[in-house]
Amino acid sequence: MKRLLRIAALAFMLAVPSAAFADTLAPGNGSLVVKDGSGMVSVDAHGGIIGRFDQGQITIDWSGGAPGKVPIIVGAERTRPLGAHKVLYYGADVHFYWGGSYRVRIVAIGISLSAVGNGSATLSSEYSDPGFYRVDGGPLKPFPNASLKLTLGPD
Repeated sequence: MKRLLRIAALAFMLAVPSAAFADTLAPGNGSLVVKDGSGMVSVDAHGGIIGRFDQGQITIDWSGGAPGKVPIIVGAERTRPLGAHKVLYYGADVHFYWGGSYRVRIVAIGISLSAVGNGSATLSSEYSDPGFYRVDGGPLKPFPNASLKLTLGPD
């Protein structure tokens, strides 16, 4: 039964953002896709982010969001509040979603995510098989070994 609830929650997490983004995103928004990433991904943007990771941690700061609205996190084994609108989540097989203004920092292995909107992202990895990323629909590129800052949306 617990597994069925997790599957239903994940299906809901994937369906709701798709419907919401279809009506609200305007041309000119940027995008970041991470596929099987291992290392650090930081996104500071206004838009939406959805994803998962195998093992690690995610810090979400949604202080610029709507009052009463909180991120959706499934699978976190531990949490540590860092402020009124900022929480650090730890765990394995963690799934997350947020829409609005946000700052997200993920340090993990097996990161897969999609972020859409306007802002910036920073990527880095020290792993030998760090995974891939794509910006604004461009080609897949390997994760950088040194910190790389990217712009999402219009310059």
